[in-house]
Parts: sequence; structure tokens; C-alpha cells
Amino acid sequence: PNAYEQPRNMLDFTLSQSFKKSFRVKLVAKNLLDEAVEITQSFKGTAFPQSIYKTGTSYSIGLSYKP
Repeated sequence: PNAYEQPRNMLDFTLSQSFKKSFRVKLVAKNLLDEAVEITQSFKGTAFPQSIYKTGTSYSIGLSYKP
């Protein structure tokens, strides 16, 4: 039978700021809620979990220069 990924809430955050006209700093946080991914299969109208896992939260920071 087919397997389906169930909907889940996700929240990402990005902050970008320029300074001294040539520099830009960027902060990114992805999947802040870290809700579990649930894959289900249906049998006779009832959904059964096939797998449940978490992907984790990721953070990054970047600095760019434009003359």
C-alpha cells in the first residue's frame, strides 16, 4: 500500500542586517518546532504509523561583503 507523510507544523526564522554599507550578516534557524515526521499506511480505513522520526533543528550564520 501507499505510504503518506502526515502534515506537521514547521517554523523557520531568518534575520539579515547590513552594516557599514558593504557588509551583511545573516542568521538562519530552521525547523524550530522540531515536530516528528510521521509516515503512515492505511488499511481498511485505519491509518497505521510506518515510521516516526525527528529531523532536528539547524542553525547557520553568514557574513557577506559587497564592495
